[in-house]
Amino acid sequence: MQPVAATAPADDAARGAEHQVTPLELFFDLVFVFAITQVSRLLVSTGYVFRRRTLGAVALLALVPAALAIPALAALALVAAVSTFVVAYEAIRHREGRRRLRHPDLAEG
Repeated sequence: MQPVAATAPADDAARGAEHQVTPLELFFDLVFVFAITQVSRLLVSTGYVFRRRTLGAVALLALVPAALAIPALAALALVAAVSTFVVAYEAIRHREGRRRLRHPDLAEG
């Protein structure tokens, strides 16, 4: 394996003129920056990063290349299935706390 030589700034400028940034690349950059911002804000405000939700977000981001490689209707079905799973998981996991909030008189007895 040969070492890669550093390119001069003029070479970088010439190469940049050839490569046009696509809206898809800009979108992924925005999603990445937003995800990092949200995780860092959560860490600063609570001092804790919720592992399950962070892993869920990473899993959803990992599905993006798969969603781009399959037809649009299949990608929509994939997103719907994952979203349904997440909502069902959250509803089942937090049902007792929700019941106590909605019916405080039942929680005391």
